[in-house]
Amino acid sequence: MYKIYRADGGLIFIASVISIFLYFFALFIFSFYDNKTALQILEITISNGTLGRAAGLSVGYLYGFTPLINILLTITVETIIVLFFYSSFILGKNAVLKLQLLDKWIESTHKNAKEHKETVNKYGIIGLVLFVIMPFFMTGPTVGAIIGYFLGFSHRKTLSIVLFATYIAVILWSMFIKEISDFLSNFDTTTVIIIVGIAIFTGIIGYLIKKRKIWL
Repeated sequence: MYKIYRADGGLIFIASVISIFLYFFALFIFSFYDNKTALQILEITISNGTLGRAAGLSVGYLYGFTPLINILLTITVETIIVLFFYSSFILGKNAVLKLQLLDKWIESTHKNAKEHKETVNKYGIIGLVLFVIMPFFMTGPTVGAIIGYFLGFSHRKTLSIVLFATYIAVILWSMFIKEISDFLSNFDTTTVIIIVGIAIFTGIIGYLIKKRKIWL
């Protein structure tokens, strides 16, 4: 642990692990007061972590969460994700921390970040912000943070830019999905199920394509 503490990115990693523990511990305690809502929040968290913010926000609105609560939940989850994977990448790259489950991810993310480095560098901070906000495969906060690292930005500068852009993206996605949610409320249940089913199927296909590209 001391080795990690002293290493580059070590404090960020420790902070992310503590944050993960506190998040799920708080959710566990909350489940004694409102188990149904706690399970819904857990589902939102899992959806966000596996399928992305759009899925997490959609599930939140499906369960009737307000835009503010939905946004705050998504921001919390994505902040923890960025801190954990950003620091894990740095520690893994410097051979300080060995996480076998992340080996291929670190290798592929390293390659992907290198590929986009020059494009982002051309536009500087604005380029990094746009890279994080744009909803395309292999873009987003985690890869954006690693690009910031390769560009020589300090941890504080990289995370400030990436998290700022992430929060903007979450708000924009929340507004967009809320509009869709309100639109779907005008249709009968069967139609909504079909539309949502198609959207989920498309999301899963996109996720599998993305996953295949990452792990090849």
